[in-house]
Amino acid sequence: MLEKLLVELAKQIDCIYTLSSNNPNWITKVDSNGFYVETEKSREKFNNGEQDKPWEYIPFDFIRTGWNEFIKVRTANSKDFIKTKGRSSFLMAFFHELPFVTKTIKENSIAIQIKEFT
Repeated sequence: MLEKLLVELAKQIDCIYTLSSNNPNWITKVDSNGFYVETEKSREKFNNGEQDKPWEYIPFDFIRTGWNEFIKVRTANSKDFIKTKGRSSFLMAFFHELPFVTKTIKENSIAIQIKEFT
């Protein structure tokens, strides 16, 4: 069920901005296994011939792993994403798009938190 929610979320969003630096992450394509994300930096590297494609493929298994890291601590900053290090800013911004995830501060850095319902 979570995967279906995340797939639909990815289909609805063209661009996600990182929470701390407001850098754009464009979701250019979604397929049954994941989605393609481009950043200004990846496009620049592609245009300069430094890499062979302007996008990075992010499989849903990676998203699921990041989600599990997040819900384990319930309030997460980039340091809490161990297995998904390197894309933690994107994951935090992506999860923040969910209506039950809010932005906060943890250990003097930007974090996301699952809203508590009462």
